[in-house]
Amino acid sequence: MSLFLNIRDYLRTLNNERRARRLVSQPCRVINQGFLFSGRSQYFSAQGYEPYQTELVKRVLTEVDSFVNVGAHHGYYCCLALQRGKETIAFEPHPMNVVMLRKHITANQFSEKFRLFEAAVGSSEGSLEFYGGGFTGSLLNTIHTDTPTHERQLVDVVTLDRALNIGESKSLILMDVEGYELEALKGAPNLLRQRHYWLVEILSNHGNNYPYSGVFDLMEANDYEAWGVDEVNEDFKQVALETAREIDSGKRKTAITNYLFIPRGDKLVQKLRERQKP
Repeated sequence: MSLFLNIRDYLRTLNNERRARRLVSQPCRVINQGFLFSGRSQYFSAQGYEPYQTELVKRVLTEVDSFVNVGAHHGYYCCLALQRGKETIAFEPHPMNVVMLRKHITANQFSEKFRLFEAAVGSSEGSLEFYGGGFTGSLLNTIHTDTPTHERQLVDVVTLDRALNIGESKSLILMDVEGYELEALKGAPNLLRQRHYWLVEILSNHGNNYPYSGVFDLMEANDYEAWGVDEVNEDFKQVALETAREIDSGKRKTAITNYLFIPRGDKLVQKLRERQKP
């Protein structure tokens, strides 16, 4: 049995490496958003990648001075912000994702306003084991439980408060860290007090050890309102803390995975609604 698992893990690793090399060598092409990119087929479809959220991000970007992408992956949203002249800071710990990210920044000549931290984000500085292969991974070991030992790697971890010096400027902070959102936010108490806009991926299926509603609790404590980004119905709707807790307990189901957190009393929702009108 052990021999079979070792062979299976070896073949999977080999396949991930081949796929990674193929994508890295793939030439960049212009996608529907007007910048050069490469990678998965969704980017090149007529509809485009995450079309509703993309349009929402573009509208929010008109209200901010800079963009921060925590878990930047291959840099789609970074390119979207840089295309609009926004100072952009990215955090990405996965070496292959860093290669793809730099490839796209260079192809579009976006380097002047771009800064990259090749690190994960957490509640304290140091280093942690990163689980996953290919172009995906997480610091949360309950997600990639079958990651072979040789595909795990030690990555640097920084906190947002120590890494960022945004000052008085308003930022949109987009976070996609595969289950590590709460820990990343715990390392940003000062940023949370500065009343930026936060767009955070929060999945409800990361296992029993994943505190889904913990993110909502933290944001509520910092006087933010949660708005779910409904990609299917092309809408965003307010999500109460009690609703998040019901999702956490299994009493309620949701297909929404991305949430826009807005400082209570801020006029952003009103502005977005006005722009959404036909």
